Amino acid sequence: MKRYAVSLFLALLSPVTIPATSAQVVTGTVYQVLPKASVTSEAARTIKPAWQWTDDERLAVRFDPAAIRERASREATEPYGAWTPAASAQQAGRAQAQVSGTFRNVIIGRRNPELFMPFELFTFLIEGGFNEDARQRENFRKSHASVVARTGLQPEKFWELVELASTDYIANMRHEQTLAHKLNRANTDDERMALRQQIKNNQPPQCAQRAAALAAAARRIGRTAFYRVLYEGIAPTITVGSTEPDLAASYRYAAGGCQGQALGTDLHFSPSHGLTIILWPAIISEVMQVQ
Repeated sequence: MKRYAVSLFLALLSPVTIPATSAQVVTGTVYQVLPKASVTSEAARTIKPAWQWTDDERLAVRFDPAAIRERASREATEPYGAWTPAASAQQAGRAQAQVSGTFRNVIIGRRNPELFMPFELFTFLIEGGFNEDARQRENFRKSHASVVARTGLQPEKFWELVELASTDYIANMRHEQTLAHKLNRANTDDERMALRQQIKNNQPPQCAQRAAALAAAARRIGRTAFYRVLYEGIAPTITVGSTEPDLAASYRYAAGGCQGQALGTDLHFSPSHGLTIILWPAIISEVMQVQ
């Protein structure tokens, strides 16, 4: 049984790649990243394209009680095969349950891409497109080549512009990944305490860096072209299920670069399939048990 320490700090997304093994979800919001091959194009569900929605419009529907119930229904989830409770539950040693009975707020990217906030999708773009593992990075970029081509840029130029816009954010994110891996291997309480403090100290700038990087990338590439990559390329590969109540204010806070007074509600992210942990870092740290 391996132990993966999951650092949580409010509203600062930070991806950590771990081995592809089954994982027990601790709590909070689960991001299921679907293999690219399993993604099929779906007809637009709204008149306004997903990349044109405002943050207020996204959050209004995302947290509307009636819309939440409808998205979690069997009729809304089953056609997309977005969740496989039998496999996930068995691997994680959890009782099998329907999505509607387990998750309070479900978003299927192929069905409702418009409900993701841009910063959520940007985090996945950066984690995949600038992964330290060369093979994973190359596979990610190849899998999104067609949607990147719609920007009118050569792939190399697109990724160059994104990197130029995100230098500080990428460096911060990679540094935190290094600290997280060290924390996983720490042998003593003193080592773990020191590493948790380093992670905590590393995180405050990260939210602001992400917001600045997202805005800069949109300026360099063009907002419409860049947001289409996020909502046509990244969103359809993601499914989200929240096991605890989320607050729209938490997402507004993160979208604004976590400026001003910190909120009192933590958002917890953990993987559904053992490939990527998306962390909303918090004051505390929790431990995920992985078979």
